[in-house]
Amino acid sequence: MALDYTRHGIRVNAVCPAGAWTPMLRKWCSRNKPDPQSTERYLNEIHPLGYCPEGDAIADACVFLDCRKKPRFITGHLMHISGGAELGYRRPI
Repeated sequence: MALDYTRHGIRVNAVCPAGAWTPMLRKWCSRNKPDPQSTERYLNEIHPLGYCPEGDAIADACVFLDCRKKPRFITGHLMHISGGAELGYRRPI
């Protein structure tokens, strides 16, 4: 798509998120898990950066790519917003 639309001045990029805390995920954990804190601890520990982010971490990347001038030479890019998860999840200790 990036090649097809570049002649029209349109940049095409993809945001590839890993898991992130959202109100829906927090609600699910509180209803379906006997110990929600253990789920939060697990999700924090498996990510290479050491925490599972809030949803705004994903939104920040989208806002960056939508800035009119700053990313003007970025197209055809797959932006992993995953704290390194695509490199391999850490194993909890």
